[in-house]
Amino acid sequence: MLWGREAECLRLDGLLNAAREGKSSALLIRGEPGVGKSALLRYAQDRATGMTTVVARGMESESELPFAGLADLVRPLSHALAGIPPLQAAVLAGAVTLGPPVGADRFAVCAATLSILAAAAETSPLLVVVDDIQWLDTGSAEAVLFAARRMSAERALLLFAIREGEPTALELSDLPLLQLTGLSEEDSIHLLADQTPARLAPRVAAALHLATRGNPLALMEIPTLLTAAQLTGREPLPDPVPSGPRLEHAFVRRVATLPVHTQRALLVAAASESTEIGPIRRAIEQLEIAPQALDAAEGAGLITLDGSDVRFRNPLIRSAIYQSAAAVNRREAHGALARALDAEQAPDRRAWHLAAASSAPDESIASALEDAAARSQARSGYGSAARALVRSAALSPSTSERARRLLAAANAYQLAGRPDEGLRLLDEAIACRPPERMRFEIEHLRAGIEIWVSTPMVAHDHMLSEAIRAQHDDPATAAILLAEATIPCFMAGDVPRSLETARRARAFADQAGNSAPLLVDVVLAEAMVLSGMAVEAAPLIDECLRRALASGQDAARDAQYLPFSLLAVERYTEARALIAGAVAAARNASAVGILPYGLAVLSELDFRTGNLAAAYAAGTESVRLAGETGQWSGASYSLVTLARVEAAQGRDDDCRTHVRAAIELARTHGLGSIFNYAGAAIGLLELGRGRLAEALVHLEQTAQGFREQGPSEPNLIQWQPDYIESLARAGRTDDAARALAAFEHDAERTNRAWAKATAARCRGYLSQEDSAAHFRRALELHGASPSPFEIARTQLCYGEVLRRQRQRVEARQALHEALHTFERLGAEPWASRAQAELSATGEKARTRDVAVTRDLTPQELQIALAVAQGATNREAAAQLFLSPRTVEAHLSRAYRKLGARSRTELVRMFANEMPASEPSKVAIRA
Repeated sequence: MLWGREAECLRLDGLLNAAREGKSSALLIRGEPGVGKSALLRYAQDRATGMTTVVARGMESESELPFAGLADLVRPLSHALAGIPPLQAAVLAGAVTLGPPVGADRFAVCAATLSILAAAAETSPLLVVVDDIQWLDTGSAEAVLFAARRMSAERALLLFAIREGEPTALELSDLPLLQLTGLSEEDSIHLLADQTPARLAPRVAAALHLATRGNPLALMEIPTLLTAAQLTGREPLPDPVPSGPRLEHAFVRRVATLPVHTQRALLVAAASESTEIGPIRRAIEQLEIAPQALDAAEGAGLITLDGSDVRFRNPLIRSAIYQSAAAVNRREAHGALARALDAEQAPDRRAWHLAAASSAPDESIASALEDAAARSQARSGYGSAARALVRSAALSPSTSERARRLLAAANAYQLAGRPDEGLRLLDEAIACRPPERMRFEIEHLRAGIEIWVSTPMVAHDHMLSEAIRAQHDDPATAAILLAEATIPCFMAGDVPRSLETARRARAFADQAGNSAPLLVDVVLAEAMVLSGMAVEAAPLIDECLRRALASGQDAARDAQYLPFSLLAVERYTEARALIAGAVAAARNASAVGILPYGLAVLSELDFRTGNLAAAYAAGTESVRLAGETGQWSGASYSLVTLARVEAAQGRDDDCRTHVRAAIELARTHGLGSIFNYAGAAIGLLELGRGRLAEALVHLEQTAQGFREQGPSEPNLIQWQPDYIESLARAGRTDDAARALAAFEHDAERTNRAWAKATAARCRGYLSQEDSAAHFRRALELHGASPSPFEIARTQLCYGEVLRRQRQRVEARQALHEALHTFERLGAEPWASRAQAELSATGEKARTRDVAVTRDLTPQELQIALAVAQGATNREAAAQLFLSPRTVEAHLSRAYRKLGARSRTELVRMFANEMPASEPSKVAIRA
């Protein structure tokens, strides 16, 4: 045990034992410098008997090198690469230079890191230790944290230590935390007694504890700086006692007692981004210093030399030496290190040392850093690439080259998930007064970033102004800009402006003389659909679909909004072919970053077509991935899509939580369309629970939103039948009749099957005479676009009306059918309502059937669905970015909850809860 750390050591022992027994966990150890974080990490390593241990330490000087920290963890486990999906293995090998670079999504390395850690843990329990994670390069930190959040049953423990007060862009708030503070006075005195050979006066020990606040490193180091007389209390202690930040000054004073050539050699070691002794000795020799100069530093207890490495006894010593050195001396050390490194074997490290050694612009060094950035980007090290490009820009003698490199750095920061940094660099690039073509590229990228970090219409205005600048000289460019400027209008809910912008984009494309880019036609089709012009848009949608299918993945980005239009016009089979294919391709490529939007659309599609279990699984995964990948603006759509499923299933608390989160994001980012989705979701929830006044509050807000924003497509957000039913049930029949008349007009105008069917249902509910004819008409219309949830609601309303008309036998038949569907879908509030209506007909209440999936956690549901659809455990793990052991553990729990004993039974259970499969063939209308 460590002095004063009994509880902390016991906690680590428990986590190590849990890992050996098959339960993964992660722990973040936070504290000020010297408080004992590294000591606890060493304790864990010493206690990790029977475990494989891999260690990485973040270093300030190494944070620019892509995946340097990850390489320290992965290379000892390289034998496990053969056990992970081939594409992930290639991406990871390329990232850590065990293989050629492989271009991939930013998060592909994250998924691969999870896979290799899990594969290594299959052989033996695994301990992963990362010290000073705040200084780990961005890509490495992102990868290990992604793995930490997704490991649960892999026999692994991941320990991270972070220095208190150091700035970091890492999101760590969700990790279990061990906060270290100073030792108690009693433990401080024990530690001092252990470390001090001379007799230590009790009042001196107490004074040292008070001065250091129990910081263990300070307690161990300060006595070495004091005289025997001070330790015994015969002379006063120095004022102030060197502690906290002043402890670094104490190290500096100790270094100052060494020979000058030793001090210079130590600075070279401190400036090196590697502990490897060969380059450090060669650099020392470059300065005409004997390599033995380091021996004196080892004798002073500052470093250790083991034949192959130079290690500082504490990171504070390294930091103190480097930060206290004069700038000219630091440049000298970096210059020596650059000359000591082989330009072919270590070009990136050499480039950074050359940059650190330079005091003036130098195109050759700037070019070397730009080359290093290109290599980083090829390995998906976007953060490292961005930093290299920023430094390259600073060293560029030409303002044009400086602007170009700042633009490239901004793009790399966007790819690295740090868009705010990108916007700052774009401001610097514009200040360089770049050529007109480069200015367009800068503003184009700015608008693309602002869509997600600012408000959509700010991005719209930027793209619009740039399109106007380009319209005469380059109408093709203006067309693309205006097509992209249409997307913020969709997000903001400004339908009239979306149609105006999309039409201008198409006009510029026609002016350019070539066929319109796919994106131009896709956004125009969606704008027309939203404006109630779906009939006119049908040929354009067909053409977009034909081009998207013909171009495959090459058109994936430009076609990503096409499934949304297909969904709105009830072309569900075609929408599924596109979106399911895109999701599958993203999973196969480990392109985690592009999945949230596709999964959200898939969730809405599954909801409408009656597969609420799949809709819930896709929605929860979409929300989780959006959070893990930092897509806060796009997460709003994921949240409201999931909330609507939760509303139908009666997951009240989750629904409200997700709606609140979506509204907060919508307010922050100016996403006006999200308010309509949010109101519709809560309105459905309250209606299902019979809280009509509450339902009307939210549904009337949605009605107001539609009036202000201008969508004329009734199938965009399916809220109007809920509004009409809430009005009718609340006794506001005149208001319900007016709302129904408007809805019927929209339904007939657009010829939308769902709208016509639900309008007939509402007409039947309101009718005093011949209501049965309206309900029969509704059920007939439902057949044109099957939606089990809506059909069951129609049957429920029909049964309620029949019961009021005292036609109990007929009412029971409709209510039984509704109840069966609601139970199969897991729509608990609606099943309760159907059961209550059945009881009111005089039928004795029976024990309700509950959807077998209802008790599963989202993770268990996702895994069970994948397995039910034929995936093996390993295939399910690869699809869901989990480990096979986690899949096995969750699947076992799902089997127990469901009472299933085989995969065959699992398939049958899910088949009973899902509608018949839709045909996969895509039909393009003539």
